Amino acid sequence: MVVLPILTHAAPDLPAQVAQHAAIAYACEGADSRLLMVADMSQRNTRPRFWAFDVRNPAQPRLLIESRIEHGAGSDPGRSGYATRFSNADGSGETSLGLYRLTDPYESPTHGRSYHLRGLTPGWNTNAEARDVEFHPSHFVDTDRVDWSLGCLATPTRVIPALEKAVHSLSGAIVWVDGPRAVPLPCHTTWTEPTWPDATSAWPAYTLWGSDKTTACTV
Repeated sequence: MVVLPILTHAAPDLPAQVAQHAAIAYACEGADSRLLMVADMSQRNTRPRFWAFDVRNPAQPRLLIESRIEHGAGSDPGRSGYATRFSNADGSGETSLGLYRLTDPYESPTHGRSYHLRGLTPGWNTNAEARDVEFHPSHFVDTDRVDWSLGCLATPTRVIPALEKAVHSLSGAIVWVDGPRAVPLPCHTTWTEPTWPDATSAWPAYTLWGSDKTTACTV
């Protein structure tokens, strides 16, 4: 099994706990993915709280992008810039936390080249497709203006072209959306932090994290 070192070595501004959650999610669900993306919705939406990593060599993840990302207007009823509510419900306009996989690209008449999202965390984001929650660009994120989506993961317009240039298609990419609420992970483990950058330590066996609905990965 491949080892994914602590991502904060590649992205020092990525909070350690968020990095750990993202690394576990990748280990369980993303071993076939070339790209791991992480969003920290506990931070204000004016902050660069989105990171994308090239994980084709999982022992040495490479930071490709660090940028802003929007959260849903329904998650921020006071328009403070902080997401405080999260929902899987259609019509909520809220962000859903948890693990996603990008599926097919498409041309949005509003946003341009975008990707569909499939939610992988039962009870948390599995209505993403029914809600039309997508990964798409937004011109508003290019400016200093504070703006909100309807639950979509909206990034600056430069992000998708830059990522496609680096790894070609984004289909199959893993996205971990963290936040101020505890989210069930696909599985949970603790490990000895490998030596950077020559990570060779094996990870121990995985056990369940979270609710009974959470599926443990097999390694």
